[in-house]
Amino acid sequence: MVVRLASKRRTLFWGGPAAVLALAVVAWAAAQHLRPASPTVPLVVRDSLGVIVVESRAPQWGSEQAWTLDPVPLLDLAESGTGDAGTGEAHQFHRVADVLRTDDGTLVVSNGGTGQVRTFDKTGRELRSFGGPGDGPGEFWSLGVLADRGAGRVTAFSFGRATALHLDSGLVRVVAAPARPFRSPTSDPFTWGIGSPELDVPLVVSRLHRPRLPVVRWDDEGFVDTVAVVQGSESFVEWIGEDVIDARPIMGRTTHLAPTQEGDLVVGEGEALEFRRLAGSSGAITLVARILGVDLAVSEREVAREREMRLGPNPSALVRQIVDRLPDPVARPAYQRMLVDGEGNVWAGEFLGLLRRDAGQKWYVWDGDGAWLGTVEAPERFELFRVGTDEALGVWRDDSDVEHPQVLRLIKPAG
Repeated sequence: MVVRLASKRRTLFWGGPAAVLALAVVAWAAAQHLRPASPTVPLVVRDSLGVIVVESRAPQWGSEQAWTLDPVPLLDLAESGTGDAGTGEAHQFHRVADVLRTDDGTLVVSNGGTGQVRTFDKTGRELRSFGGPGDGPGEFWSLGVLADRGAGRVTAFSFGRATALHLDSGLVRVVAAPARPFRSPTSDPFTWGIGSPELDVPLVVSRLHRPRLPVVRWDDEGFVDTVAVVQGSESFVEWIGEDVIDARPIMGRTTHLAPTQEGDLVVGEGEALEFRRLAGSSGAITLVARILGVDLAVSEREVAREREMRLGPNPSALVRQIVDRLPDPVARPAYQRMLVDGEGNVWAGEFLGLLRRDAGQKWYVWDGDGAWLGTVEAPERFELFRVGTDEALGVWRDDSDVEHPQVLRLIKPAG
């Protein structure tokens, strides 16, 4: 749990629920760019402003069409450095924040534990490592996600900074990161993220809040553009004595952004199993896709156990006081993470929380037109970061919590 203390003069920001679209039902045939109707095809609704709403009641895949992730890795970077393949030292990982594959097949790993960006060839042999912990050029604190810029260039994000690296020659430049970045599925000159609250709103005590936050697009040359405003992640704010506590709620809802290859943006806020697609140039909503009938109910026992996990084995009196004050959720978040794959499909990973952290995560997959294709289950103890055309990148933890950055095969049956 993350707890931030501030003086009683601290001001927090939040916003109300997203605006509700007024919709009018039209025939499926009116949405000519979508596939023809079938017994499982979703209901399509278009409003007067041209926003397409796709509501799926059943998946498009049949049992013989469903995609699967092979749990046996094509490549395990924690194992590829042994023997003749290398020394093994660069293949010891801790707090891996991202794994990506560049256009030439190079694998790049953001290893937060050592503050390094590490690169490997297609066989898993170490090529070069950059950085280390620190505040200087080419050094990293809180190393996070990576962005592929193409032509052998990668940007690494850490604690408000963006470090542009050329994977052959080394450091290029360091600039400020104006927002919290999100992963892009392909090489992209722009990074998308969520910025700081846009309005100074007086503090309301003891409430769940979701601030209104700007969606920001920027590049490594200093260009910054705000294209939309979304509802931010949920937090619980309360006075305790002279301090304001801003804590992550039990089963709190998180806002997700995922850029598309076309320069648009997928936004999910976790209230329902749905996403919105925004035009990257204007921020206008062009598509709303949702899956109906998914049970998000949560039992009192689940909430109690999740709260117990948040406390940990030896909580301080302050931590216990804060966690005890957090309200019980009425439902679980609709998903825990969202991404766009290399073909433009949207993936939403079910909420696991702390209680089910090691479970195999089920991912709901929509196509680019918003139709629900089906679900893909990741292996147990595997955290999925990115999905390409025929592979998935992420980190698997063994029984000793040793981290293994892996490449898994994404199996798509023919036809």
